[in-house]
Amino acid sequence: MTWATGDAAAVTGERVYAASGVGAAGVTFSPGMVLGQSAEGIQMTTPVGSAWQGGPVVAQDGKVVAVASLAYQPLGFNPGQVPYAPSVDAAASAAVT
Repeated sequence: MTWATGDAAAVTGERVYAASGVGAAGVTFSPGMVLGQSAEGIQMTTPVGSAWQGGPVVAQDGKVVAVASLAYQPLGFNPGQVPYAPSVDAAASAAVT
């Protein structure tokens, strides 16, 4: 899968899909929409369950824009049912440091 990078990686109002692949059951996509984006990541309506944790968040063009997370709280509070997902750029740079 190709990674989307830069500020245009996720656009507010765009549809995104969290991908899950548990075991050999294949891939399941959970649809949602980007509510906002910042340097911390994207906020989206895509439901993220434990099976989606750590999986890719894919834009309509098929590029990976973020990493699905239940625990990511860049603003210091629990966003509840509207999760944040670190962008691919942020997740990759955090993994390197």
